Amino acid sequence: MTSLGMRHYCGSGLIVILLLSAMPGMLHARSLKVYTLPDYLAPELVSEFEQLHDTTIEFSYFDSDEARDQELAITNGSGHDVLLVNRLQIPKYVRRAWLHPLSTEDIPNMRHIDQRWSDTLGDVSHYAVASLWGILGIGYRQDQIPEGLGSWKELLQPRDALRNRISMPAYTRELIAIAMKKNDLSVNTSDEAMIVEAGRQLLEQKPFVRYYGYPLLDENSDLVTGKVWAGAFYNGDVLSLQRFNNNIRFVFPEEGGIIWSGYLAVAQSSNNKSLAFAFIDFLNEPTVAARQAEFSSLATPNKAARAHLPKAYLEHPDIHPAGDMIERSEFLESLPPRSQKQINIIGTQLIH
Repeated sequence: MTSLGMRHYCGSGLIVILLLSAMPGMLHARSLKVYTLPDYLAPELVSEFEQLHDTTIEFSYFDSDEARDQELAITNGSGHDVLLVNRLQIPKYVRRAWLHPLSTEDIPNMRHIDQRWSDTLGDVSHYAVASLWGILGIGYRQDQIPEGLGSWKELLQPRDALRNRISMPAYTRELIAIAMKKNDLSVNTSDEAMIVEAGRQLLEQKPFVRYYGYPLLDENSDLVTGKVWAGAFYNGDVLSLQRFNNNIRFVFPEEGGIIWSGYLAVAQSSNNKSLAFAFIDFLNEPTVAARQAEFSSLATPNKAARAHLPKAYLEHPDIHPAGDMIERSEFLESLPPRSQKQINIIGTQLIH
């Protein structure tokens, strides 16, 4: 989230707008504004939708969950048609009237989504459609760390050779969750003393951290070039980077990981809701959902898509972890305001 799984760039949170598939001189009857993570959607699928609906998609990108939340707070949830949101924020967005309710009448392919992903949202399940999911774990360079890394403890209390060689997320909530897991506590621990202790341990790790952010997903990534040897990464990101360097490995920490799930939602302020519905429905057509899953190296909640995925993908242990790992992993939940305030204070000490 993370996340997910998560498609992030390290940056200041400024929004970069990219117009895809807009040929010079070509006129489109309408456009769809999508607010998402970089590299989240397969470009060929975007092009197919544009051709199918004689439209163009205008992308705005956020580089972290916090950056997305800040931008939407500034605009009061307006300026976009389709939003990629994480599970944790959906109830908050609903309370602020930023999301439009969804139904199978508007998005027929919603019926393919595994019910458990809707159940995790409870009363607000009809405001978003599960898209992809993954787990935050450890990525590392096997050529630099031949003995491997298998626990959060090894990452938060690293050996001296890893000084300035570690990458950690820029989302303070995830950082605290990692420290909680390292301490054999729930990621949703709200005890302020435990949060302070988690922050202290993260500050001790800070001299080893090259940067707090999210990886580039190309040959310029620090994990590919070797500037970074290890860090907390989402499984899909690590699998994507393996294409550029086969020394990159992913491991689920023995203490358990953090589950990230991305959801697609329609902005209440959108004046283009019918096209937004069509876009989400298109992405959930089983063959399309399968292609999107393979592109992202993340797991799909679309049950019908699995029939269109190769056996190697369905049985890949880094995409579909064993049951005991899922049992040890947790979703992030909302914390009391006092606990969240303490986490924010730690974030300013670590990152800002």
